[in-house]
Amino acid sequence: MSYYTVDNEGNIDFPIVGKIPVSGLNRNEVCDIVKQKLISSELIKDPVVTVEFENMHFDILGEVARPGRYTIDHDRITLLDALGMAGDMSILGKRCNLKVVRTEGYNTKVYTIDMTDGDSILNSPAFYLRQNDVVYVEANNYRKRQSLASGNTAYSPSFWISVATFCMSVYVIFIK
Repeated sequence: MSYYTVDNEGNIDFPIVGKIPVSGLNRNEVCDIVKQKLISSELIKDPVVTVEFENMHFDILGEVARPGRYTIDHDRITLLDALGMAGDMSILGKRCNLKVVRTEGYNTKVYTIDMTDGDSILNSPAFYLRQNDVVYVEANNYRKRQSLASGNTAYSPSFWISVATFCMSVYVIFIK
């Protein structure tokens, strides 16, 4: 069993045969190409080639039940699969502003997906996740306010009871 790493240009460096472009191909297509290269170079008459994923993963962060790093163990994993693996978005996640951060070559792209719109999900270039993608579920405003020391003060009943008590005290002291 031999393992070959796909380089930044999307090639594997196969001994004797040389570089084989595999970027964007599924496992069956890679098998077929490697077989053809081995047969055409007359190294093996009837090769058996099996392609398995090794060390392929994506990360999911933010407002999900189980953030972390997840292994990609089959040909295509969708954004919906990823959210399912992470236990779905929490009630505090912003559904209209999910981000997928992807490194393509030496550039980083950020895709924004509205999870409340089926067309936005299915037509996104980030619908199928790739190696090293980062999915980020942004927190909604309520959760963001919770992260501040006085974040939800104005939204709590005790705050308004205190304001009403203060106003009544001022009224009783100065008006009467």
